[in-house]
Amino acid sequence: SQDKVAIHEAMEQQTISVAKAGITTILNSRTSVLAAANPIFGRYNDLKDAAEQIDFQTTILSRFDCIFLVRDLRTDARDRKIAGHVMNLHMGVVNEEEAHEIDLLDLRKYIAYARTKSAPRLSEEAGLALQNHYIADRQNSSKAKESSGSNKAIPITVRQLEAIIRLSEGLAKMTLSPSVGKEHVEEAHRLFQVSTLDSASAGLVGSTKIPEELIPMVKNIELAIQRKVAIGAKISHIRLVDEMINRFKNARAVDFAVVNMIQRGEFVHKEGRKVLERKS
Repeated sequence: SQDKVAIHEAMEQQTISVAKAGITTILNSRTSVLAAANPIFGRYNDLKDAAEQIDFQTTILSRFDCIFLVRDLRTDARDRKIAGHVMNLHMGVVNEEEAHEIDLLDLRKYIAYARTKSAPRLSEEAGLALQNHYIADRQNSSKAKESSGSNKAIPITVRQLEAIIRLSEGLAKMTLSPSVGKEHVEEAHRLFQVSTLDSASAGLVGSTKIPEELIPMVKNIELAIQRKVAIGAKISHIRLVDEMINRFKNARAVDFAVVNMIQRGEFVHKEGRKVLERKS
């Protein structure tokens, strides 16, 4: 809880209070904040809402410009690529694809120059685009909340509008542009969509998004369930799940298969969600 209070002060007031060895002072905190945290249950569960797995106050979350959900996708190609990269680091091997196109010293000089010399301002066209995106995001957020009946962990407020403005200005500064154009706003909003908006809507959409690495197994489990349970028949939810886990040895894939079939209307819950009835 003390860490939450400390980061809240730094991000809200841009100050850090220090009380050490009888000395009490307040320091300015002019820096970017890059933070990482694990979900409440230790591993992100795609079948739960993001709100259920983030133990942070909305006042803190809303102060981050971009929030990404980083998932461990278990695919053979991805695992081989990561393992190969780690091995190359230990062996000192540098791939030609990873070679720097720009010298690191030149890149640092360019960044320093952009920071000190470039100060782009919003153009009228960019301001109108920002306004339209903000209104649309608020409306979509409200509709998603009403359809899901769940509170979002990451609210869409004026702070998110300011976040998109900062991203737009940063993109314009990268190109040493004197003003922020519509193209900068569109790219900033795209970054905001694939980060914060996707995180806010995770687990709240109408259908479950099955991880890519589990799709083949989930399909096989669904076929097995369809063969086992005839249309119109009933079966205990716990019994069905246990039998599929014993057969396929993957509880996560079984959960996805059952939930997916319920959302498609193939099964409905009966008797206080203890029994499943096959409808189609």
